[in-house]
Amino acid sequence: MEELKFHLKKNDTYEPWGFGIVGGADFSFPVKIVKLKINGEAAKCGLRANDVITKVNEESINDLKSKEVTNKILDSGNVLELTVRRFPELKF
Repeated sequence: MEELKFHLKKNDTYEPWGFGIVGGADFSFPVKIVKLKINGEAAKCGLRANDVITKVNEESINDLKSKEVTNKILDSGNVLELTVRRFPELKF
């Protein structure tokens, strides 16, 4: 497992970051990225599906509910920093 930081920037506040999440304290499951928009900001900076988000803008999200994490991401404006844990892919 490795911990990585990603810095995302966009020109328009209303432009989406280009990723979806699942999980949160209300689901007793870590928040992870489940889908990426092709050529979206998240994909361009190197985020991957199954990355587990641990911090949004340097703040831990471990105890936050899904909606609270979503709001934190949406309230970031045009600059977003995500800290994620990435696990090695299993090969069979």
